[in-house]
Amino acid sequence: MKSRRAHRVPLSDAAMAILGAMQPHACGPESLVFPSARAGRPLSDMALSMLVRGIACDGLPEGAPPRWRDAEGRAVVVHGFSTSFKAWSLAAGWPDTLSELALAQVDRDKVRAAYARADLIEQRRPMMEAWGRFCAGQEGAVVPLRRKAP
Repeated sequence: MKSRRAHRVPLSDAAMAILGAMQPHACGPESLVFPSARAGRPLSDMALSMLVRGIACDGLPEGAPPRWRDAEGRAVVVHGFSTSFKAWSLAAGWPDTLSELALAQVDRDKVRAAYARADLIEQRRPMMEAWGRFCAGQEGAVVPLRRKAP
C-alpha cells in the first residue's frame, strides 16, 4: 500500500473465481497472482496505468481522441476505477465510512483518525460482495459502451 500500512480486503465470490482461474498458472505456493516479467517480482505500481494508457491511446494518429474517454473527451485513467467504485457505493446506499475504508483513504481529521482504528472488515464484506456482483454483470445495470456514429 502507498501508505505503508496493512490493508485487509474481503474478497467477493467474483474475485475468488478469478483467483481460482489463475491457480493453474501458479508455479508454487509463493507464486504471485500478478507477477512481473522479472522472476519473483510483483507488477510495478505503474503497470496498470501503462496498460490503460496503451489501450486508450496507442497507435492513434496525433490529435485523435482516446479510445477510452470520459464525457469531456479525456483519456480514462486508473484512478477512474476508484472513482467508479465510490460513485457506485454512494448510489447503492453504502455508508461513506465503509467505502472510504475499502479505498484505504486516510481520515484527514487527526483526532478522529486516532480513535477510528477498526477496519470494519465484516461490515465491508457485503459491500464488496455486491460490488463483485455488479462488476460481473450479475447485479445492477451494466451499460455497454458504443462508439458514436461519425
